[in-house]
Amino acid sequence: AASVTDEGGAAYFRAWFLAGRRMAVARLWERGVERGDVRADVDVDTATDLLFGPLVFRLMTGHLPLTDDAAAAVARAALHGLLEE
Repeated sequence: AASVTDEGGAAYFRAWFLAGRRMAVARLWERGVERGDVRADVDVDTATDLLFGPLVFRLMTGHLPLTDDAAAAVARAALHGLLEE
């Protein structure tokens, strides 16, 4: 959260914490695309933000605990959508 107002801290956070994790997720996403497990038309950055953004939000706000079951439920909703088809 401090990265929003601290430009130097934001750059440090992105370079030393976030970049490696996003690259690892990108490799996983690319493998999923190659196997046909995930949609190739969904940009990896969008997928990463959809999967991890809600988890970070829950941790930051503390409005509910982030349990394994809660993380799995968030991932299922992100991967399968929220709307009935």
